[in-house]
Amino acid sequence: MRRSWSTGAVITASQWKRVVKTVLPEGPDWGFKGKLTFQRPVGWVLLGVLGEGSGFQRDQVYVWFLSSVLFVPRDSVPLDHGDRVPNGTSTFGLDHEDRLKDALRLAFERIPTEREALERIARTPTEEARYALVLLGREDEAERALSKPFGQSVEYQHVIDARERQAEILRLLQSEGRDAALAQLSAWRDHTLTAEGLEQVP
Repeated sequence: MRRSWSTGAVITASQWKRVVKTVLPEGPDWGFKGKLTFQRPVGWVLLGVLGEGSGFQRDQVYVWFLSSVLFVPRDSVPLDHGDRVPNGTSTFGLDHEDRLKDALRLAFERIPTEREALERIARTPTEEARYALVLLGREDEAERALSKPFGQSVEYQHVIDARERQAEILRLLQSEGRDAALAQLSAWRDHTLTAEGLEQVP
């Protein structure tokens, strides 16, 4: 079926916050930045929910649960370890607020604990999987994984950068120990938080 462009008003950050606050789970402290809602204090992984704008329907959003990696230096928070709910195509708006609330409840239910998120990340074929092993305290596995070339024979700049970061974490782990590797991962996490402006969220 052909999609049509919506002429409705974009959901604002304040409208998002109003709706989200009605379904927030008890327990964690929650921060808001735009249409991002996240658990505080922030650890190694950004855990929360996101309202992603729809290019076809400007008054609708896709609802995500997030478990986004912060310990690789980036200029924005990636979505690669979260997912849209209940599927990749459903959008939600204020015209059917109950549906939006149901999607938000489902997204909150799917947020993992940080350890669960790190365990999942460690099983992926990604740069961050190798660092997740360090964070989980699985140093022998981390050294073996870090010793394997990342993106072998690929020469894109982002892959070259990943290889250099991986080599640095391996060097620190072998020469100075886990605490030194954790300190570097912490610095990269702080870079990502600063770039996204999350360290300034009250």
